[in-house]
Amino acid sequence: MTLAAVAMAATMNAQGYIGGTMGIGSLKVGDADNETAYKFLPEIGYNINSDWAVGVAFGWTKGGLQVLKNDIDVAGTRTTQVNPYVRYTFVHSKYFNVFSDLGVGYAHINGAGDAYGVGITPGLALNLNEKVSFVTKFAYVGWQHAKTNGVKTDFFGVDIDATNVQFGLYYNF
Repeated sequence: MTLAAVAMAATMNAQGYIGGTMGIGSLKVGDADNETAYKFLPEIGYNINSDWAVGVAFGWTKGGLQVLKNDIDVAGTRTTQVNPYVRYTFVHSKYFNVFSDLGVGYAHINGAGDAYGVGITPGLALNLNEKVSFVTKFAYVGWQHAKTNGVKTDFFGVDIDATNVQFGLYYNF
C-alpha cells in the first residue's frame, strides 16, 4: 500500500506538457490553382526529471508541408503522422533551455505511400513564465525512408534550412 501511495505521489508531482505546432498557407504547383496547405501537430510529453522527457507529436498535414524530413510538394497530399521521441535538455536556465530530441517517426501519405525514419532534432525553449514556453526546433540529423507512388527515397545526413524550423507553444503542468 505504501508503494502505491509513493507511486501516486510521484505521478501527481510529475511535470507534463502539452503544445505543438500548426501552420497554414497557400500552395501553388505549376499552373494549378492555389490550394490551402496546413499543418496541425499537437504534442504531449512527460518530464521524467529535469534533464529527460518523453513525448509524442501526432497530427495531420495537407499540401507541401514536411512529412517527417522529406518535403512532399504535391498539391493535395494529405498525411497522418506520429513521432514519439526522447528529449535530453543539456542547458537549463530561468529564461531558456536547450534540448535535443531523438525521435522515431512514421507518416502515412494518403493515396501515395509511407515514410519513416529516426533522427535528432535540436531545439530551444524560451521560458515566458513558469507555465508557458515558446519552443523552436531546427535542423535534422538522421535517416529517413519514403515510398511514394512506388518511388523509394532515402535520406541520411544533416539538413539545416528554413523548411526545418518549427515554432510552437508549450503549456507545462
